[in-house]
Amino acid sequence: MNRDAFLALLVKKMTGCLSEQETVHLGTAVSENYEYQQIGKVLEKMHFMNEVEIDKENRLAVIWKQIESNTTVLPEKKNVRSFLFLKVAAILLLAGGLALFFRYRNHPIKKDKMIVLNTTNEKRYTTLPDGTQVTLNYHSSLEYNNDFGHEKRKIILQGEAFFDVTKNPAVPLQVFAGPLMIEVKGTAFNVNAYRNNADVEVALLRGIVEVSRRGGHTDKVLLKPDQRLLAPNTTSGIVQFSIDAVDQKVIQQIHWKEDSLVFKKEKLQDIALRLEKKYNVTIEIVTAALKEKRFSGMFVNESLSEGLDALKLAYPFSYKIEDKKVTIR
Repeated sequence: MNRDAFLALLVKKMTGCLSEQETVHLGTAVSENYEYQQIGKVLEKMHFMNEVEIDKENRLAVIWKQIESNTTVLPEKKNVRSFLFLKVAAILLLAGGLALFFRYRNHPIKKDKMIVLNTTNEKRYTTLPDGTQVTLNYHSSLEYNNDFGHEKRKIILQGEAFFDVTKNPAVPLQVFAGPLMIEVKGTAFNVNAYRNNADVEVALLRGIVEVSRRGGHTDKVLLKPDQRLLAPNTTSGIVQFSIDAVDQKVIQQIHWKEDSLVFKKEKLQDIALRLEKKYNVTIEIVTAALKEKRFSGMFVNESLSEGLDALKLAYPFSYKIEDKKVTIR
């Protein structure tokens, strides 16, 4: 088997497109050719599907480093020739891999398309496609990937947001904020990562989150409920984590979201009690069956009538507001 054919089969194997017959041919070629064996060993040590994207130049440097670390096992008379061929093979894999991938796949690789949410002088509440609820503070920006929740849950945050995450252990949610990456499976936490802040702050109220330096997984810590993490808001140098308790002062700092009313599959009669406190009214639900109906949503800056109109979209009912008394039927 010539080298071009070998590299073509190798790329197909890396992209999961290799047929049974091609697998046999590739195995035979590797067993009969010492140079092909060396390439196979090098690539087995690589992890091309890292969660953090690596550009081509950095990937090439990593491959060459791996190749150089294996050159001592080559026979002396073949050392120079094999080493050069391995470098050429690495270049071919990087430069030609994408073309070969398109050739042997029926559909192209799709990069993440991000959906962007921005706030200026108003807070914003949104429910993401997987059911995760997010409150975005003033002058903040949030991006999340298209098809959120199917194979990936990726969020990029600038500013401050409170997250109430839908549990899905199979698809962890990742929040990229400043120099940090926060990974969760289901929890409630606040992230403050405004550009001008000296530190990025992660305050955990419920569940467990893993915080690591963005772009690497060596420096990472697990936060437990009622813990707060601070890290310098810089991407250069070593990120030093500082962890302390979520005390009353921290709770007050998170009060920015206290005017938000979040409910998830709650009975209307229970929601009514919270609405009474928020809007300083009394609410009477006349229809007994209506009391048991469950709703999910959030009131942020809405008036009482705007909030009730939103609930009516999920289940029809009528209401009447007279001074401080609300009647729902």
